[in-house]
Amino acid sequence: MFKGHAVAAVAATSPHIAEQALDLIEVDYEVLPTVLTLHDALKEDAPILHDDLTTMFRVERFGRGQDTGVKGNVAGHIQHRLGDVEKGFAEADVIVEREFETQTVHQGYIEPHASTAVWAPNDRITIWTCTQGAFAIRASTAAIMGLPESSVRVIPTEIEVRAPG
Repeated sequence: MFKGHAVAAVAATSPHIAEQALDLIEVDYEVLPTVLTLHDALKEDAPILHDDLTTMFRVERFGRGQDTGVKGNVAGHIQHRLGDVEKGFAEADVIVEREFETQTVHQGYIEPHASTAVWAPNDRITIWTCTQGAFAIRASTAAIMGLPESSVRVIPTEIEVRAPG
């Protein structure tokens, strides 16, 4: 909430009645501790934003992962693993460890977001969609629908750009 944020609304048949109704509104604020950084939000004593949120954890590349049952401010934790990290550290001549923080960057999509799907009677689904992540779409669709990934086919669609005239 910020200063000036609306916290109540009044509907009335006249301005006079609206003024009287405004005088009857009483607002009690609970001042909560501020959380201004990612690191503050991850602390064990951080205020929880959503009381019913538990962290989903997955190591595999695709799929929904497992609910850890841990309540906190982390909706999902994904680990991408390749190779033997401990062996790599043991064999390294030099190890340099640093932390870097950058601003969030996200590409700008130019395609219209549209999808079409056909669910055949034999429980095979074909999806035509604007995406670069056909395998992620296949995995999440299969998980949501309770089907094996082999039953889901995703066909990425392309954008046709035409010059005016």
